[in-house]
Amino acid sequence: MYGAEVTVDSQRGPMLDVTVEPLEGDVRVVINGEVDFSNAGRLSAALDQADRQGPGNIVLDMTGLTFIDSTGLRELVSAARTARRYGRRITAENPSQPIRRLLQITALDKTIDVATA
Repeated sequence: MYGAEVTVDSQRGPMLDVTVEPLEGDVRVVINGEVDFSNAGRLSAALDQADRQGPGNIVLDMTGLTFIDSTGLRELVSAARTARRYGRRITAENPSQPIRRLLQITALDKTIDVATA
């Protein structure tokens, strides 16, 4: 289901909005806010949904991603493994400098493509 948005109540954790939408044969996952242990399951659900949308690649729009902890990174690793198994690619698009640095430190930039505007 495209256009599905997942929001986490700020009373229970940091705000996170995740939207899955079509993108010219691929799927875009727009991530806004912070991903941590309290809401990483929401990111996982969105990545699973994107994976089920079809054979295209997955583009992670990280323009609005302000923080991600190891739990969220684990979800990205899991999604990358699944994508690779089916011959797909995952691209992290427009991560901020701190997020891009985190992808480098953890070597996730070797597993997923990183594209900046």
